Amino acid sequence: MTDTRTEHTPGPWTTERGLPINRMPRVCGADRSLICEVGNVGTTQDQWEANAALIAAAPELLAFVERRAKDNPIFAKGHEKQEIAEAIALVAKARGVA
Repeated sequence: MTDTRTEHTPGPWTTERGLPINRMPRVCGADRSLICEVGNVGTTQDQWEANAALIAAAPELLAFVERRAKDNPIFAKGHEKQEIAEAIALVAKARGVA
C-alpha cells in the first residue's frame, strides 16, 4: 500500500495580525500562504493570539521531536528511553499515523 498523506506546509510559520473585520490572528507559511485563522466564540483575543503562536511553532516543534525520536534507545539511560518512546508516538500523531 502506498503512503498518500500530504506533507504539511513547510515552516517556518509566522503569526500576523488579523483582519479588521474579525481581528482573528492568522498563521502563515514561509511563503505567506494562509495556514489558518485562530479564534473561537467565548475566548479572548489574548487566547487567540496564544493559540496562534503555538500553532505557528508547530513545524519547529515537530522537527525537534523528530530528531529526538531518531535517538537510539539502546544507548539511553533512565527516563531517556521513555522520552524517545514518547517522541516516536508524537511524531506518529503529528503525521497522522497514530
